[in-house]
Amino acid sequence: MSSTKIINKVVDGGPALRIPAHLSLGQHLIDCLRKICEHEDSVALINGDSGEKTTYKQLLQGTVDLAAGLSRIGVCRGDVVALCGQNTPEYLTAALAALCCGATITTLNLILKTIIQLDGTAVERSVLLLNSLPVAGSHILGFEPAHVDGSDGAFILYSSGTTGLPKGVMLSNLNVLYSIALFDMPKCTGIFQAYGMTETSLAATKDNSDKGFARKPGSGGYPIPGVKVVDIEKRMKLGPNAQGEICIKGPIIMKCYVGDEKATRDVIDEEGYLKTGDIGYYDTDGAFFIVDRLKELIKYKGYQVAPAEVESVILQHSGVAECGVVGAPDEKAGELPTAFVVAKQGVTLTERDLLQFTNARHSGVAECGVVGAPDEKAGELPTAFVVAKQGVTLSERDLIQFTNARKIVNIATGLKSTGLKRGDVVGLCSENSSEYIAVTVAASCLGATVTAFNTKYSK
Repeated sequence: MSSTKIINKVVDGGPALRIPAHLSLGQHLIDCLRKICEHEDSVALINGDSGEKTTYKQLLQGTVDLAAGLSRIGVCRGDVVALCGQNTPEYLTAALAALCCGATITTLNLILKTIIQLDGTAVERSVLLLNSLPVAGSHILGFEPAHVDGSDGAFILYSSGTTGLPKGVMLSNLNVLYSIALFDMPKCTGIFQAYGMTETSLAATKDNSDKGFARKPGSGGYPIPGVKVVDIEKRMKLGPNAQGEICIKGPIIMKCYVGDEKATRDVIDEEGYLKTGDIGYYDTDGAFFIVDRLKELIKYKGYQVAPAEVESVILQHSGVAECGVVGAPDEKAGELPTAFVVAKQGVTLTERDLLQFTNARHSGVAECGVVGAPDEKAGELPTAFVVAKQGVTLSERDLIQFTNARKIVNIATGLKSTGLKRGDVVGLCSENSSEYIAVTVAASCLGATVTAFNTKYSK
C-alpha cells in the first residue's frame, strides 16, 4: 500500500523514518562496524589499483586507533577537519576517525597548492600527514565516540556554484543519519531514479520498490515526507500537473550555508521549506518530474517559458544537431525566447524553416539563429551570441575587451580580499587558457610574484 498522500496540495511521503536516538553519526558507524565484526571478518574495501583488501575488523581498528590519535592532538567536537587525499582506505579511516571525535569534515582537492579564503578572514591552519599522527593500539570494545547533538555539523560540502561562488553546505549528524535510513539497501536490486542536491543531504525523492508504487520513467520518484510545488511569482501551493518551483521540507534539509546567514534565509522560507530553484510538477500519484531551472526561465509577456521545453521541440527537427534557448531583452515583451541552433553536417537550415517548424509545435520561440558545428580538432572556440539593447551598437572587439577587463578586476578583488599583497608569491597550476592569463595579470596587479607548477604534478 502506498504511503504517499497529497494533503492540501503538499505531497507527503509518509511517516518519518526511525534513526538512532543518540543522533551521533560517529557512534552509529562504530556500532555498525562492531555488529558486522561480531559475526565475520569479511572484506570491506578493495583498492582498485593495488588489489589490496581491507577487512571490516581492520577498518574498525584503524578508525579507533586514528580517532585516539586525533583526540591526543586536541581534535574535538566543533572542530572542522579538512581532508586531502586520494581514494584509499586511509582516507575513509581518517574521515570516520574525525567523526568519532565529534569534528565536522570538509574536503580539499588534491591539486590545490595553497588554500585561499575568499571572505578574507585570517585563519591559522595546521596541515598534518596521516603517518605523523600519534596512533597507538586501542581496544575496539572500550572505545566511545565523542558525544554530539543531532544539530552538530557532520560535513561541509560545497555546492557547484551555478548561481555564484560555491557555498559551504553544512549537513548535520541528523541529516546524514536520516539519509542512511532512507537508503538502507543491503542488497542491490536494480537501478532506481532519484532527485536531490547537496542541500538535501542526498535525495529528496526516489523510486520506491514497495507495493503500491509505480516506477515512472523520467520522474524523480516519490518524496520523503513534506514536498510541495509553489507558484513562482505568488508562492502559492499548486495542485497535480501544475508547474512551479519545487520546495522541500524534512530531516534531510541542510543546517545552513556556512558563514552566510543571508543566503540561508534566502533559500529556506518561513515554513522551513528549501527553495530548490528547480521547476517541476507532481502527478496525481505524487511522483515528481523536473522540468527546468528557475533562473533559466524566460519571462515572455507575463508567461514563464522553460528553455528546455522549447529546446526539446527544436531537437525534433531532423536537421538539428544541438540547440540552446535563451531570453533576449525586449522592451515590449520583456524577453524574447531566442534559439541558437547547430545544424547537422551537410544540412542547410534557415531561420524561417526553423521558426515554422517550432511554432507549429510550440509558440515560445520568437527568434532563431543558425550556426555551423564547431570543429574541435581545428581548435574552434566557443562563440558568444549577444543581443544588443535597442539603439545600441556593439562591436566584437569592445565586448571582448570589456569581458576580459571585468574578469581580471573580479579576480584581483577576490585575491585582495584574501590578503594577497606586494611581495607574496603565487603558484599557478593550470592548462594554457584565458583564465590562466587573467589570474596571472590579476596577481601581478596586486604586486605579487607569479610562478608556475607543471600540470602533470600530482603531489
